[in-house]
Amino acid sequence: MVNLYLLYLYIIKKINIMGHQLITITQDKPLLTDHKLLLDNYLVHETTFNLVDRNKIMALYDLHISPDNIRLYYNRKIDLFLRALLFNRLSEIKNYYHENES
Repeated sequence: MVNLYLLYLYIIKKINIMGHQLITITQDKPLLTDHKLLLDNYLVHETTFNLVDRNKIMALYDLHISPDNIRLYYNRKIDLFLRALLFNRLSEIKNYYHENES
């Protein structure tokens, strides 16, 4: 009887953890789309990159940024973020948001 109770608690706790991760990922998708739109608008209106270069930058963005890590870069200035992305120095600017905060 005790083993079933422990198994029940383990399953409930695992579901709660997985449910929290699911909520976080669904909350971070709008952040990702907003940030991507902001970067795209910045590339179009504030820089002199042509279409081919902008597409390469957006492909690089898709390679490095995901809903799992968007909060690490979301609050940085977009020009600083773009320079870090292009020079492969994202690790130097990602400490703005601490992962253990909720």
